[in-house]
Amino acid sequence: MIDDNTMLRRFRSDETGVVLPLVAMSIVVLIGGAALAIDISRFYATQSSLQKAADAFALAGAAELDGSADSIDRAKLAVNGLMASQNTVDGVAVTPSAIRFYSSLPADDTDLDTSTALAETAQAQARFIEVRTQANLTTVFPLELVGLNGTAMGTGGVAVAGFGNVFCRVVPLFACDDGYTNGSVAVGKEVILKYPSGNTFNSGNFGFLDAVDTTDTSANGTKSVAKQIGGLNPNVCFSTRGVDLRTGNPSPVVAAVNFRFGVYNPPYASMNNNASYPPARVVRKGYTYTGGQACNANPAQDTVNATAAQQALAMGGDGTSGWDWLNYWKVGHGGAAPPSSYGWSTTTPPTRHDVYLKEKAEALAATDLRSPGDPLSSPKINGELARPECGNTSVNPDLYDDRRTIYMAIVTCPAGGLNGNQSNVPVVATAKFFITRPAASQGSDNTIYGEFQGLSTPSNTSNQIMKDIVVLYR
Repeated sequence: MIDDNTMLRRFRSDETGVVLPLVAMSIVVLIGGAALAIDISRFYATQSSLQKAADAFALAGAAELDGSADSIDRAKLAVNGLMASQNTVDGVAVTPSAIRFYSSLPADDTDLDTSTALAETAQAQARFIEVRTQANLTTVFPLELVGLNGTAMGTGGVAVAGFGNVFCRVVPLFACDDGYTNGSVAVGKEVILKYPSGNTFNSGNFGFLDAVDTTDTSANGTKSVAKQIGGLNPNVCFSTRGVDLRTGNPSPVVAAVNFRFGVYNPPYASMNNNASYPPARVVRKGYTYTGGQACNANPAQDTVNATAAQQALAMGGDGTSGWDWLNYWKVGHGGAAPPSSYGWSTTTPPTRHDVYLKEKAEALAATDLRSPGDPLSSPKINGELARPECGNTSVNPDLYDDRRTIYMAIVTCPAGGLNGNQSNVPVVATAKFFITRPAASQGSDNTIYGEFQGLSTPSNTSNQIMKDIVVLYR
């Protein structure tokens, strides 16, 4: 018989089943840890999805911010419409916590100052949209155990996007807005743009955009800009949101404009045979080559004592009614009037560009641009031909089909003048000009002559010069 003391000693020393409480406590910890891991994983996955949703909502809204009077209304409709069709992320309901609009963004990536958000009445000023999304994620892990209330964790995403235009493969030039955007400059008007003597740009001036081609190690600074201006395909793009201006010696840069006329003045004599810098199909200038021959025609001296015929061929005059298109045609075509099929008359006169296109078409009708059958090879007036005598025309003609047409950024030059080294200058429009005669690039006289052909938009610009873009900024 076992007495009580013996049983008590056996009970105290018996270790059978001692692990069971430890297992029970460990299971609780393991289950809690697994639940917490699941919640954390779901939290970050949902947060990532919410950020993607915010990005999509912001891009949808930004696509409507085109400066119209109802931009904000359309942007909100786009965001809310997309949210209505995609109102859950990973099974979690998504709601917008904020939709705000701004006219500008900070230079760095700091949070937006909500006090600068636009009122919804300032619709045309809206350029950027901020969208914030939020969602509550129901947790598996009991949050009370870590001192939190409730059974859900809040998460969200924030995105900022903006709408704009970029224009590419254009000459890096800008001109002050002298009425191009308000319609006071008519299509067909010849404008005379001058480079100022100082670094301040005012009405009637043009200047250079910062367009150094970083892929071209052979040219830097001004020379790089000159090559972009004279080349077939400038390797640069600009945003209408803002461009950087630059100053420098204008003469060699402006001289590059004249490649289009088959004129390769020093320091560009070597460009004469370079297929990247070809002339236009029609290069009438109205010159008598008193200073040399066609390849290095000099605007400063080759127009001296110009005859009436030469003056007619220079395409000069101020505006459509200011140039004698009929005399130009007769002088350049052996006295013959333009074909009646062209539809030109005193009441419906052609622009200079219209005439150029018809002369170019005549050249194309010939089997060879420089063949004797080319109508632009005769008559030779004062030693000058209509077709190019200099420059490499071996390149595919389609690539330089309209070489005398250029696109320029139009910026606002205030009453006190615009600093020529200013950065992030907004582009109010992109204008198309037909170069009417060689640019003057002598000393302080640096002048470009162009016929205004209208403003360019993504819908009316050929060769995709200008494109709409929507950019996600943050």
